[in-house]
Amino acid sequence: MTASETTLSRFASFSARAVGAETIRMYLSAVRHFHIQEEYVDPLQTTPRLQFVLRSIRRSQKTSHNRPLRRPITLPVLRSLKTSLHLWPQLCRRDKLMYWEAFTTAFFGFMRVSQFTAASDTSFNEQTLRGKKVQFKEDMVVLHLRMSKSDPFHHDCNVVLAPTGGPVCPVHALKQYLAVRWMDVGLLLFCFQSEAFLSRDRLSFQLRSLLDNVGIESSSYTSHSFRIGAASSAAAPGLPEHLIQRMGRWTSECFKTYVRSNIQVLQSAVCRMSERK
Repeated sequence: MTASETTLSRFASFSARAVGAETIRMYLSAVRHFHIQEEYVDPLQTTPRLQFVLRSIRRSQKTSHNRPLRRPITLPVLRSLKTSLHLWPQLCRRDKLMYWEAFTTAFFGFMRVSQFTAASDTSFNEQTLRGKKVQFKEDMVVLHLRMSKSDPFHHDCNVVLAPTGGPVCPVHALKQYLAVRWMDVGLLLFCFQSEAFLSRDRLSFQLRSLLDNVGIESSSYTSHSFRIGAASSAAAPGLPEHLIQRMGRWTSECFKTYVRSNIQVLQSAVCRMSERK
């Protein structure tokens, strides 16, 4: 205190190794808040060099080819995961059902990974989905999220899961899992038989292992691939953008960056462009 423009510029440059430009701006807003709270001069009021640094970070991250493209998990990939999970020898039946429900919930619920996985095997935060926040309504399931990234004021947010009638169904998977889940409903929804919580690291490790087991190169898949795949799968049949945005609980149009179009969709688009009326 007080932070100089040089310090803030170096802080922004250092942070760019791990987070995006908008996240850095959020960090700087917090720095600004503490300065004003302590009655110091606003450190962001006259910082032209810092603004140039932030602009450069944003441009370099947009054009960077070093960051691998995260591939979407689509329905065919989910079917492969189900087959691989069924044959996986290291997991008991209960944990297999838990993983399968986590996969289908993440996909059909457009879930952010922090909303359904714990920080570690033994700790979790307030936004992670609890067992008591699951409610059945007729043939649907409603998941009550305590908070989310787009809900900073902790307004309740509901995620609706509907039956698909096919082999990849989140409602059927949830019923199977809850039939063998005996833990306290006040705890997290996704827990192992050992009572350890399903963490993000364990989910990612198991996801890649299952994909490798069925011959799918897994390095481009992450826990966030479920949300990307949900947006891509919703866009493929032509669902309206406002509906995709609502289903994924996006407050901006950033969801458009999640949509991945496969070669068949692009080929069909080219053919439609060349059609004569």
